[in-house]
Amino acid sequence: MESSAPPPRSRKQPEERREEILAAAAVIALDEGLERITLRAVATRLGVRPGLISHYFPAAEDLVDKAFVRAATIERERFFPREGTGLERLAHFVHHIETGASLPLSRLWLNARHLSRFTPSLDVTLTAQDALDRARLRAIIEDGIAEGDFAPVD
Repeated sequence: MESSAPPPRSRKQPEERREEILAAAAVIALDEGLERITLRAVATRLGVRPGLISHYFPAAEDLVDKAFVRAATIERERFFPREGTGLERLAHFVHHIETGASLPLSRLWLNARHLSRFTPSLDVTLTAQDALDRARLRAIIEDGIAEGDFAPVD
């Protein structure tokens, strides 16, 4: 009788592993909430031991902050496209809001705002991400004005 040995494990490059961990944590953030990001939850999702996660992120708080950044960045790229006219980009943004596609992101932001009251590092992270979103929206409006699609208002 032949025994089936588990497949040999391959050691991933540190940056590849770190990205894999952040991607899994970002999915947890969007699907379940930031407070559900634990070393154990991420490890379970990836099929590894929690010690591996803590090797890359010794503090769970750091993993939560970076997972929020990852999720917010991915969603920012979806909702605020860089291509197209200001009017097209604004229409794209409004479409995502109107269709409910932005609901997971809205929940994530609400969750982050609540938790940031108790977590100073998340508050700093949230403020920085908020500034990036505002800058992207401001650029859409400025482009629309420059292209003549939006009327400038004081």
